[in-house]
Amino acid sequence: MNEAEAKKSAKPASFTDEELLRLPLVLNSKQAAKILGCSLSKLQSMCRDDAIEFQRLQNRFTFNRDYIFKLAGISYESLYKSVSERCLAREKV
Repeated sequence: MNEAEAKKSAKPASFTDEELLRLPLVLNSKQAAKILGCSLSKLQSMCRDDAIEFQRLQNRFTFNRDYIFKLAGISYESLYKSVSERCLAREKV
């Protein structure tokens, strides 16, 4: 599976917008799989096939948050804007 196939198979993130914004720059496998909407075994398979960029930290896979967002079709800027607008709307009420 290459990057284009990963984008097609990505399901909507099961994190809220606020949770997505609070994620660290380096994600673990569980977080990356949840964002991409796939299982841990599928994510590890993609890593073994070099179909996805990852870093290895001892015996764990780690992923760049912005890269995973890009694969999932999530724009950090639009997330930030939507959360900011909601916070401003709450303050006005």
